[in-house]
Amino acid sequence: MWYWNGYPVRRVWDASGSLRVSAEKNVTVYAGQDVSDEQIFKFLDRHRRFLLTRLRRAEAWEDRFPEVMHCQTVLLFGKERPLTFVRGGEGVFVRNKRGVPRAVEALCGEAFLQRVAQWKERMGVVCGTISFQYAKTLWGTCDAECNLRFNRAAMMLPPELCDYLIVHELAHCNFRNHGEGFHRFVARFLPDERERGKKLAEYSFLLSIYRE
Repeated sequence: MWYWNGYPVRRVWDASGSLRVSAEKNVTVYAGQDVSDEQIFKFLDRHRRFLLTRLRRAEAWEDRFPEVMHCQTVLLFGKERPLTFVRGGEGVFVRNKRGVPRAVEALCGEAFLQRVAQWKERMGVVCGTISFQYAKTLWGTCDAECNLRFNRAAMMLPPELCDYLIVHELAHCNFRNHGEGFHRFVARFLPDERERGKKLAEYSFLLSIYRE
């Protein structure tokens, strides 16, 4: 384990030459075996602005959601609930933190699907199947057959952001891209869609903290 500007750095033998900053403020460098330690630190220094921006964002998440970040609580529709790794303990039980997204789906999946059904009727949209997964970067997808897939982390969001994601994906059943028509359609139901989209970025740590 190395340290750069006080932050832990881990090296992975991979020739891609890329960087990753986790929500836990860990830096991972992907570098080939022919790359020396000195070259890696020069590489980090060249990407100083990117690294510090990501690390400071992670620090802001920890300041706002310290117990969530340390797996002491879990968000259910934006409300913090105790998280326990002891069967019979008080709170949401999971065997390990990788199991948190599935536990959230078990508790909140039906209510989330009810919100989807309500918005479908209100928007007059027809979609295919609806499923859940825990994806790395995407909150939701709509395929060519209008099958919707939502990230399990979506059920951790406040209700107004759940609605933003649901309306966004349902709109893709009528508009395949994010063109002017798409945004006009979404704005009919969510006039503040752009503000909600910016708010969603404040919760992007939920897409990664249950992976490591």
